[in-house]
Amino acid sequence: MAHNLINSLARRSFLKLNQTEHYPVLYREVHQFTNDYLSYKDTSKSVYQFLDCTFGGGNHSVPLLEKHQNLRVLGLDLDSKVMNECKTHYKEYICQKRLALEHTNFVHAQHIDPRQAFNKKIGITQKHDIVLLDLGFSSYQLEDIERGFSYMGNDDQPLDMRFNIHSPDQSTAMDIINGATELELCEILKKFGEERFHTLLAQKIVEGRVKLGKVKTTGDLKQVIREGFPNSARDEKNQMIKRAFQALRIATNYELLNLQKFMESAPQHVVEPNGLMMVITFHSLEERIVSQYLNKWRKNKMGDFGAKKPLEPSALEVEENSRSKSAKLFTFVFS
Repeated sequence: MAHNLINSLARRSFLKLNQTEHYPVLYREVHQFTNDYLSYKDTSKSVYQFLDCTFGGGNHSVPLLEKHQNLRVLGLDLDSKVMNECKTHYKEYICQKRLALEHTNFVHAQHIDPRQAFNKKIGITQKHDIVLLDLGFSSYQLEDIERGFSYMGNDDQPLDMRFNIHSPDQSTAMDIINGATELELCEILKKFGEERFHTLLAQKIVEGRVKLGKVKTTGDLKQVIREGFPNSARDEKNQMIKRAFQALRIATNYELLNLQKFMESAPQHVVEPNGLMMVITFHSLEERIVSQYLNKWRKNKMGDFGAKKPLEPSALEVEENSRSKSAKLFTFVFS
């Protein structure tokens, strides 16, 4: 499939959530793959189903509804605040039964019956022709002061880091960093942050939480790391802080475990035969998991790569949106 940038889609007005405009990463490439896939499919099929596993503001998939009248989008998202706003904003598409939204984690995709979601039994199937899984989190989540996702924002942000802040049974990042043993912290930093100083950093965090009484905010965590490594270069400490935040976020939301479960179930329960699957990753841990599954599927003759190598943002996109720099788009077409 061709994957040149689509100049006509280069600039558009995206839905703002909480007054924050979010630009979906690799937008042009996702649209090009989707357009090419639909153009090559049998035109006798009346409806094509698109599963947007991390719907967010709908800025990836809703514009496709505008272009393809025979497309239906099922959007999943764990963020209830986002879902409520989108249900209002996209009410027209929902009433037309062209868009259905479900407040759930993408790992549960196989258990969502599209016929019930669309309240439409004719022309809708259990599995989907096109599946998009964008593993990034959005600008409005980064800037939401209730979340504590960003190490670059206000130091008073609580260390929550849950994608669904209304999940009372789920531990927050603050629960983890204050409740885990030094050995458990060491494992989290090593496994999810790929932190080479994991042993020493875990020790400093334990010492810091004793000194502070409790590590409660993003500023507390940054302070513990900076004071624990006074002789480190500033850039190195900033990278250490970045890796610690990543490790805590992944541990809080079971991100890698959910990704593995989804990839395991996708061929049998989520994607239609001859379907297209697209996954956008943002760091090496995600890349490793996705690449392993795609290679396994290809080896087992279940299909082939949509593109031989993962697609990366153009220099223009990186210039316009620095958060896109580490993104990679993996594609697979099932047979």
